[in-house]
Amino acid sequence: MNEIEYCEEVIKSELEYNRLKEIWPSWYPVMERMLDNRLEMSIVYKEIVNKYGYPRKIENDSVWILFEVLWQSKNEFSQKNIQSIKDTSKELSKIHDKIIQSSRDLCAALERQAEILDTDDFRPVNRLDAPGLIDSSGMKVDRYGFVQPSMTKLFGEYDICYWPSVINLVEGIAEFQENELQPQQLTLIDEVESGRKSLFKDFVLLLDDCITSNRYIKGEFQFSNNAMANLINVVLDLPPETLATPEVVKNIRHKYK
Repeated sequence: MNEIEYCEEVIKSELEYNRLKEIWPSWYPVMERMLDNRLEMSIVYKEIVNKYGYPRKIENDSVWILFEVLWQSKNEFSQKNIQSIKDTSKELSKIHDKIIQSSRDLCAALERQAEILDTDDFRPVNRLDAPGLIDSSGMKVDRYGFVQPSMTKLFGEYDICYWPSVINLVEGIAEFQENELQPQQLTLIDEVESGRKSLFKDFVLLLDDCITSNRYIKGEFQFSNNAMANLINVVLDLPPETLATPEVVKNIRHKYK
């Protein structure tokens, strides 16, 4: 069995298994195109085998993990998915700012409410305090009943002056959001997230990064420019007039190294 036959057997067995279990249907077209384009994929197969040999899955699963990265790359690194992640990141930033402003507005409203209720003109039926808020919120949690007796005992042991006010709790939300760094976006590297949209650039940089950062792919590995160009053309099913070339891949890697 040579490199091509070995890798094609890996693809065929995984495709058959996935279909049998009805899992990862989005991978099927990519797997089928790899099998249909033996000539273009031969350099890819040879580079994989030159690095990892002919292991069985139980001996070294780097080959299988690497192939899984390739099979999912069409969807994961598509311009549609990249744009969706960018849009979600922007939305998350707006939500962050909105939470801070909403918390501040709620604090101001609670403070004004307290001022009014402290006058002789109004008498509240009940005043909301932190223990009451925690207890009423806890009732919405299925397992709160297990800790409610202990919480009730704790609330009863200390006067209300020892507990934060509801306003303090809301202020805590605003302060947390203000001091918290923006969540780290894990899928897109900076050059893709902040850069201009580019089919080839985004695919090359994301695939290189995905392979390098995957702890289950053992050792350092990177496809050659020739292999990467063929992968782009097969995985993305590009028409002849828009095919990627090794020179294009080389220029991308040189510019963003």
